[in-house]
Amino acid sequence: MRWEYPRLGRVPMKRISKMDVSELNVLVVDDHPIERAHVKSLLSKAGVDKAQLCDTSRAAAEICCQEGVDLLICDIMMPDGGGSELVLMLREAFVNGRLASLPVLAWLSSVDSIMLFSHMRMAQEAGFECVKVVHKPLVMADCQSVLRDTLAVVYKVGALPAAPALGEDLLNSATLRHAIQETEEFQAWYQPQLSLQDGRVLGAEALIRWVRPDVGVMSPSRLMPRVAELGLEGVLFDKVVAQAAALQQRLLQADRRLPIAVNASAAVLSQTDLPLRLEQYWRKQGLVPKLLTVELAENVNIEQSVELMVSLNRLRAAGFGLAIDDYGVGISTLRMLADIPFSEIKLDRSFVQNMQGSEVCYELVRSAIQLGGRLGMTVVAEGIETMEQKSMLQFMGCLVGQGYGLFKPMHGEELLALLQSTRPERSSKINAERVV
Repeated sequence: MRWEYPRLGRVPMKRISKMDVSELNVLVVDDHPIERAHVKSLLSKAGVDKAQLCDTSRAAAEICCQEGVDLLICDIMMPDGGGSELVLMLREAFVNGRLASLPVLAWLSSVDSIMLFSHMRMAQEAGFECVKVVHKPLVMADCQSVLRDTLAVVYKVGALPAAPALGEDLLNSATLRHAIQETEEFQAWYQPQLSLQDGRVLGAEALIRWVRPDVGVMSPSRLMPRVAELGLEGVLFDKVVAQAAALQQRLLQADRRLPIAVNASAAVLSQTDLPLRLEQYWRKQGLVPKLLTVELAENVNIEQSVELMVSLNRLRAAGFGLAIDDYGVGISTLRMLADIPFSEIKLDRSFVQNMQGSEVCYELVRSAIQLGGRLGMTVVAEGIETMEQKSMLQFMGCLVGQGYGLFKPMHGEELLALLQSTRPERSSKINAERVV
C-alpha cells in the first residue's frame, strides 16, 4: 500500500500547460521495458515532446553529456550498478567539465522509503541541487509535480539573475579583499519568514550576495569556500551585521520590530570575544539583542570546540537569538540541542521539499516540529516552494516558514515596503511570538 500524508482537502496548484513542458529534455532510465513505456506515456500526456529512454547507467551518462538533459527519471535498482552508479558518473563528468550542469533528478523506484531517502541525500551530497523521490508505478499527479519542479529549476522561476562562471580574477585574494572591505558590492538580501497560520511577516534571514556591475549577482554557494580559505569570514560577518543593524534602525523608525537572522560559521563563532563585541556594537546602534538571531550550521562537531560552546552560551546569555541551521543533516543533532541553549530550529530544506514522496522525510519533519515545541523553541521550515508543502507543515503544527514559494530574497528597501503594506498593529507583536 502506498504511503500518503493526511489530506487537508484539495490544494489549489498551478496547472501545467503543454506549452510549458514541451521543450524539456527528459531521460527515463529503467531496465524494465514496460515501466519505461509507462513513464513515457505519462510524460507524453503531460505535454513532454522530448523524452528519451535507455536501460543502463552508462548509456544514460553518455546521453546526459552529449545531448544535455533537463530531467532525469531514474530507477534505483539496475544490473549495471543502478542509479547510484549513474550519480557517480555524472558527478565525475560535471567536475571534469564534460557536463555543463547536473539535471533535476527524480528517483523512481519500488524500494522502501528509507532507501529512497538515502538515495536522495546521496545525490544531494554529489551536487544535484534538485532531487525528487517518487514511487512506482508513476502516477500523473507525481509526474506533473516533478515536471513543475523541473520548470522552476530550468527557467529559474523566482531565482537570482544568472551570472557567468567565476574566474580566477574574481576569486583571487586581492579582488575578494577589496570587494569585501572597500566596496558595497557584498550586500545582504533578506528573505522573509512568515507565519504559516495567517501570513504575517515574523522575521527575515540576511543572505549575502555579491553584486558586480560587470558580472551580475552571485550567491554564497559559489563564494564562501574561497572566502573561508582566505580567512575573510569574520570580516564578511561584520559587514552583514552592520547592514542588518542599519535596516533595523529604519524598521524601528517605522515602528516595526522584526528579528533578523545572520549566518555565521563555526570558525567565526569560536572567537570568544565575539559575543561582547557584537553586543557592544548592537547596543551602540540603539538596538536590543533580541532583534538579532545568529544561525549556526549544524554540520559541525560542537564537542571538538570548547571555544565555540563558550561563545554560543555567551551570545544567548546576552539576549541574542540562537538558531541551529540545516537541522537534521549534520552530526550530533540531539547532543547539540542538549548542550547549547538554542532558541530556534531551522529544518533543512531537503526534508521539507521531499515530505510528500518520502515517509522518512515526513516523519522527520513532524517529529522535529513536535520536539521543538516541547523544548520551547521556534521551528522554522526552510525551502517551502509549493502550496502543498505549506499545507502539510500547517497540518503538522509548524508555525513559521521560509522559501521561494512564500517570498524570494529581496533588498532591504523591498522588505521595508512589504512591511509598510501591513497594518502596524499586526507587525508590532512579532517579538512576542518568537522565542527569544
